[in-house]
This record gives sequence, C-alpha cells and structure tokens, in this order.
Amino acid sequence: MNKKTIKKILLAGALILVVAAAVTKLRGEEIPAVITVETSAPVVTEVKAGIEASALFATDYYWRHESQWEGYNAQTSVSVSHLGIDANIWAATALEEGDGLEAGETGEVDLTISKTFPTQYGDLTVGLIEYMFPTGNAENEREVFLGISPAFPFNPYLALYADMTDKGKLYGEAGVSHTVSLKLADLTVGGDIGVQNAHYGNGSDEVQGFGAYVSLSKEIKGFLAAIQARYDEDSAGEGDYWFGISLTHNF
Repeated sequence: MNKKTIKKILLAGALILVVAAAVTKLRGEEIPAVITVETSAPVVTEVKAGIEASALFATDYYWRHESQWEGYNAQTSVSVSHLGIDANIWAATALEEGDGLEAGETGEVDLTISKTFPTQYGDLTVGLIEYMFPTGNAENEREVFLGISPAFPFNPYLALYADMTDKGKLYGEAGVSHTVSLKLADLTVGGDIGVQNAHYGNGSDEVQGFGAYVSLSKEIKGFLAAIQARYDEDSAGEGDYWFGISLTHNF
C-alpha cells in the first residue's frame, strides 16, 4: 500500500468521523426553518439526518456485470443522508484467499457523495465517486455521475458515469425492478444493462453486460433481512450466478 493511498484512506476516515459526529448532534435536535405564510407566525420544523448501515455476504464480487473477485466476500456500507445530500462509504473484504487477496483483506473502498433533486418527472441525482484500492492491485479512479429515477411503474432508472481520471471514458446503465408483497416476505425481481463507449472498453461502443436478479426481503426487529440470487454476463458472453445474504438497519 503506497503512501498516497494511506493518506487518502486516513483523510476519508477523518471526514466520515466528522460527518458522523455532526449527524449525531443533529439527530433529535430541532433546526428552525422559517417559512412565511401570509401573516402567520414562523413555523419551526424538525429536520433529522438519517443513517443507514448494511452488510452483504456474497459468493462473488461483481461490478458492472464483470467478476472482480472469485470467492466469498463481505460488502459493508454506511450512508448518512441530510437535506437531500448523501455521503456513503462502501468496502469489499475478501473472506477467503484468491485473486491476489488474503482472507480478511479489504480490496476496495469507495467514497460517494451525491445530491438528489425531486422533480415532477422523478428524482434527479448528481454525485462523485472515489474508488480506492488499498492493496495496490489497481489505480485509484474517480467518476462523476448523473442519474434519474422517473416516477413510472417498474421503478426504471437511468445513469451516466464519466471517468475523471481517464477523460472520455463513459459508462451508461439502465434498469427496472418490481416488488410484490407476499404473506411471509417481499419478492423483488429486476434487471439492468450497461453500455460503454469505445474509450471505456474494447475500442467500440457496445453493450458492456447485463444482469437479472430475484430477492426475498423481510423486516425483522428493525433490520431488513434479504437473500438474493443474481446472474451477470459481460460483453464477452461470460457469465455466472452468484448469491448473497444482507442485513440493513436505519438509525
């Protein structure tokens, strides 16, 4: 691990601690928001920040329909949301040796900050992602992205990612999903497809890959538990199934 990577991780950790401390202070406190309504008195509303933590235990690590590591891994995430601004830290840790990683070694850490703007057509989101690789197996990368989730049936979404470390590299993604409430759990089915430009991939604009999944989820004592099965296939036609179990909690 080089010094630049260590410095970035330490700075990211310090930033997350500061944000977490600020959120802890904000939660439960009232933030005055003065709204003038004709001649009525000022209105005080309570604005709270949200914190979500999740852990996914998976049989493989796929990203954009391509297998990054083969083998069991844990993917953990913490998000802080306030006034439409989201800050997230995500990490993937190998649970067994393979693909240049030792068991217990964290191979990737991603930092994301984004802002969502509700519109009459759906939610519009802009953001920045920093991809970091503590083991030094790959160079750090940075992307900006724009996404929209139209208020249509089957929860469609569209997203475009632009690489800032390798200018001209573009990736687009679109997906849909649908959830049905069953007697014992919620059943969700969905799919997505990725498209890359010539600079991103193999010298031509092409479909980068596609995926489909099914999951069952149920809230248990404040935790959302889910199991999922997913199939991903890359542009070379190579694909496989992988499975995961996750737990999510909102504070």
